[in-house]
Amino acid sequence: MRILLVWLLSLTTSIVVSAQQNAGTHSGRAVAETEIVGVQDALIAAYIHRDTAALDRILADEYTFINDDAGGVVSKKQILDSFRSGGDREITSYTRQDDHVRWYGDVAVLTYRYHSNETYKGRDAGGDFRVTRIFVKRDGRWTDSRRSRNACFRFGAECTRSPDRHMAARLRRGSSS
Repeated sequence: MRILLVWLLSLTTSIVVSAQQNAGTHSGRAVAETEIVGVQDALIAAYIHRDTAALDRILADEYTFINDDAGGVVSKKQILDSFRSGGDREITSYTRQDDHVRWYGDVAVLTYRYHSNETYKGRDAGGDFRVTRIFVKRDGRWTDSRRSRNACFRFGAECTRSPDRHMAARLRRGSSS
C-alpha cells in the first residue's frame, strides 16, 4: 500500500511539474510573440519616419534584404546609407495581416502579408507582398537578421506568389499575353 501511495504521489508531482513547465513555455512564447510583433511595428515606423537611429538599432549587423521584385540583395549598410542620403523610397502606408511566429531557441521566424502605398525613385512600388523575417535574440533583445519579400497578386481573397509584376498585371487584367 505504501509503495502505491509513493508511486501515486510521484506521478501526481510529475504531472503538476510538467503542466507548470508547459504553462511557462506557453506564457514565455506569448511574451516573445508580443516582443517580436513590437519590434516589427517599431521597424515599420522607423521606415515610414525615416528614423535611421531606430533602423540601426533594430537591424542586425548581418541584416540582408532579399527583394524578388527588384532582383537584389541589400545590406544593412546600404539601407542606412540610402536613408541618410535622402533615400529613394517613400512609404505612406503599410498594413500588415496574418502574422505567424515560430521559435527555434533564440531565433524567431515571422511571416505575414502586407499592403503598402509607396514609391521608389518616383515610381509606384506599393502593392501586396508576403514577407519572411528572421529575428535573433542577442543580449536580451530581438534584432532583425534577414528579410525576404515576395510580390504577390490576388486570386479571390488570397495573396499568391507571382512570378513577376508584369505577369501579375496581365493576370489582373485577364490577359495571358
